[in-house]
Amino acid sequence: MSAARFRRDLADFFFVAHNAEAHSAEARRLRLIEVINTMSRSVAMEMDLRLEAAALSEMAENTRNDPDFRVPTVDWAPHHAQRADDGMDRRHCAQRSCAA
Repeated sequence: MSAARFRRDLADFFFVAHNAEAHSAEARRLRLIEVINTMSRSVAMEMDLRLEAAALSEMAENTRNDPDFRVPTVDWAPHHAQRADDGMDRRHCAQRSCAA
């Protein structure tokens, strides 16, 4: 799923949550807007590949003495990739024939 598509879907979720809370006491009790806010923050953290790479580096450190467990090495060198407004790394996609 592209970043633009996800942002559009998230906006739709907020639209529904706002309308539901505006018209329903039950929806206000469920705090749908807060649920969507929590989901948005959670997904933003999950999509932050720097955090994923840090977790992978920590896993490699914790298992370095285990001969039966291998963890890929993280390349921490800065790559200065050009990014479009949607946050996609266009240089990465060009090299790997990603669908935009």
